[in-house]
Amino acid sequence: MKFFLFIILFSSNLQAEALHPKTPSGWIEMNSLAPVVLTWAYADPKKDLMEVPSLMVQKFSLQEKLLKFIQQVRPDGHGCRHVPAIKKSDWSQSWCPRKESIMVLLWKGPDSLVKAPQETLLNWVLTHE
Repeated sequence: MKFFLFIILFSSNLQAEALHPKTPSGWIEMNSLAPVVLTWAYADPKKDLMEVPSLMVQKFSLQEKLLKFIQQVRPDGHGCRHVPAIKKSDWSQSWCPRKESIMVLLWKGPDSLVKAPQETLLNWVLTHE
């Protein structure tokens, strides 16, 4: 009986490893609360992904607590709340409610590099669900 229990536990452990593979060597795992829908990064082979100017769009389900967060300060004309980065290593954020979701644009890096893709991604956020 113990032998069969061992086989069951061992096989379930193998399946768990297959479902949650380790990050490949040279890649950076991005731990986020919601899936990244779109992303853009400035390519620099000498730096890791988290060290280069980059942008990403995340999509959250429509939640009352997130809507309250957006409305804590006066939103812009599109209903978005913009949160600037406090430190250089932090991400600036734009939280935009949509009909059925909340889209969040996150970016970091110098304006000279991220301004054009930031405008493009923000326009995408405002026109897509």
